[in-house]
Amino acid sequence: MIVMSTNSSVECPVRHVTINENSARIIALQVLVISLLYSITSWPLLIVFLLIDFFARGFGFNKFSLLSQIASGIVKLFAIAYNPIDEGPKLFAARLGIILCLLILVFHTGFPSIAIGFAIVFSLFSSLEAFVGFCAGCHIHAIGEKFFNSSVMRLREHD
Repeated sequence: MIVMSTNSSVECPVRHVTINENSARIIALQVLVISLLYSITSWPLLIVFLLIDFFARGFGFNKFSLLSQIASGIVKLFAIAYNPIDEGPKLFAARLGIILCLLILVFHTGFPSIAIGFAIVFSLFSSLEAFVGFCAGCHIHAIGEKFFNSSVMRLREHD
């Protein structure tokens, strides 16, 4: 199911399950730090770690996500308020994170500058989420929906 977000031009996947936005933003901050560390060191195990963590979060295995566990601990430790948001966009973003991690790993050896470029994109997306709550995944999802819907419409016109 897809519902319009607060920004009327962007559609986000909706699951009708809520999570704490503050935890999601803390996770994004951790992703930002790790992706920046990769950009500086080119140490691929950082991306492998992110890949595993994104997989865990993207497919509902949050108890196996170290970043999720750390974020939950920080929320509890500092008694950060629960700010409910729909889980759908975050799952979609985590799955995009898997793809981005795989792209970084594919380009790491042969084309390290491209891998660093993808890591910088990671840093940009995660900093937008962490600091201003901007979900790049929602916008990417909306672009994909428009492209898919227009492609299907063109195919139907030719039938």
